Amino acid sequence: MSSDLPIEILEANTDDIRIITEIAFPAWEATYLKIVSQEQFDFMYNDMYSDESLRKQFSEGHRFFILYEKKIPAAFLSFVPVENIIRIPKLYVHPSHQKKGLGKILLDKVEEICKGKYEAIELNVNRYNPARFFYEKLGFKIISEIDVPIGKYFMNDYIVRKEI
Repeated sequence: MSSDLPIEILEANTDDIRIITEIAFPAWEATYLKIVSQEQFDFMYNDMYSDESLRKQFSEGHRFFILYEKKIPAAFLSFVPVENIIRIPKLYVHPSHQKKGLGKILLDKVEEICKGKYEAIELNVNRYNPARFFYEKLGFKIISEIDVPIGKYFMNDYIVRKEI
């Protein structure tokens, strides 16, 4: 990772939904079409990234942050407090911006915001997603396996956790 990248992280609002989906769709394609069928991909993506779904997530207290590299939207993350932990439902880096440490920069931002207020950060990562090794490298530990029902489909996930 280059530490001299011109990076800016801004908190998003519902006006930024288009930017979020412009990062999410290619990141999802690059990741999930290797793991699930096109039919399951389409269902899950539409379920989680429709305008209505994202607006609902904002209204339920999910905070979204967009990372800009050289003023170009490159990655985003969302998090929400759940009791004494922070859950990260979404962390995606556009494929053309991957392998630069941008995901780590976003996770560091969440940790900075939440340290001292919450015990840990948790998230789900698909058991077949290579990103699980990224999380392990950053100190996340697998605490359980879960099969998450999404419509008539399932996502086979690990729940990973990092104490903060």
